Amino acid sequence: MENILIVYWSGTGNTKKMAEEIRNGIIETNSTVTLINLKETTPHINGFKKIMLGCPATSKEQLEGTTFLPFLEEIKTQLADKKVALFGSYGWGDGEWMRKFEEIISQSSADLSGSLIIKGEPEEKDSRCLQFGKDFANS
Repeated sequence: MENILIVYWSGTGNTKKMAEEIRNGIIETNSTVTLINLKETTPHINGFKKIMLGCPATSKEQLEGTTFLPFLEEIKTQLADKKVALFGSYGWGDGEWMRKFEEIISQSSADLSGSLIIKGEPEEKDSRCLQFGKDFANS
């Protein structure tokens, strides 16, 4: 059984809700999961082979630049050979921020396992998030 790390930053709470539902999906597979809110602490990623990173679109479809982007820059060289999945919420645009996010991860030599974006607030017990967590745990 692997311990999967989920690290997220959330502005309005929508990406936090996604992270919690993704965690619930992982738990349903009997995998263990560590959920970290970047507003509270900065995690070490060593020891994790599977990592999920969550950040909403901010400003002009960009990754949050004060906390999340510096964290991503700090860890991207450590992501080589790790399985990584991405998620986040948005309120406008077409997902450009996620394509940029995927490009950063792809350049890090990580094994990009997929991404999930949700416009607005995810549903309670959102099946998309639950399934995303299950699929990642089982990959």
